[in-house]
Amino acid sequence: MKHISNSKRWWDHYFRSNWLEKKGDEQTDFFSRLALKYLPEWIIKDIKTRRLGIVNMGCAEGQGVFRFSKFFNKNSITGLDFSQKAIDNATKKFPDCKFVCEDIKKNRIDYDVVYTSNVLEHFPSPLKIIKMLLAHTKNYLVILVPFQEEKLHEQHAYSFDYDSFPLFIDRFSLVCSTVIDTSIMKPTYWQGQQILVVYASRSVMDKAKGTLASIVRNDIFQLETQIKRYKSEIKGLNEEIKKIYSGRLFRMAFLYYRLRDYFFKRG
Repeated sequence: MKHISNSKRWWDHYFRSNWLEKKGDEQTDFFSRLALKYLPEWIIKDIKTRRLGIVNMGCAEGQGVFRFSKFFNKNSITGLDFSQKAIDNATKKFPDCKFVCEDIKKNRIDYDVVYTSNVLEHFPSPLKIIKMLLAHTKNYLVILVPFQEEKLHEQHAYSFDYDSFPLFIDRFSLVCSTVIDTSIMKPTYWQGQQILVVYASRSVMDKAKGTLASIVRNDIFQLETQIKRYKSEIKGLNEEIKKIYSGRLFRMAFLYYRLRDYFFKRG
């Protein structure tokens, strides 16, 4: 059954009437900054050095395209979305950026780097879409999606977990996975976790300059993220304990004065 949030008609209506109200611009920019912050340094360096072209699949109204064009200012950046309304709005907001109205499932153009952010969770079988994207990816596929959603968002059709991403797909290898707890960020536009996943082609891996240090840094970051999350949870529990303790003290004091007044009146 086709999920309602995958229909072009639904998204055209959403971009026409609900996008700004739901802070879509801010959320898209938030996710693009997140991707750029946690993308491995060796991949960023390779993209910049070889001036690889980048396409943002499912670009919405273009905030990610604009952010990437500033960060990779020597690279060609293209935004692609199947909603004509989104593309029209993106073109008005960012006239210096390139946008194309196209369905990611119908795209036939090969790109050096494909970036997709918070799109795949709208498909009930996202691995099929990942394979479609890889078929038109020359070097890197960069994926950012919600991770381990306990309760699916009303617009989402799939919850990603560790077993959602094969290590190898055809000529591509998974070279990066970073779980990011966005719930502890201020400000945040996602109350949960996101996962950044990167697939690299065999030709890239043959020339890769990455070392064990990049993997170790990623592991350290994962541990630091978990520690921050635990600290946040502990802080929340401590606050709850204080509230409970304060409430009990108040009730005990209230009872004490009630009893004192009662015996004072009798005595």
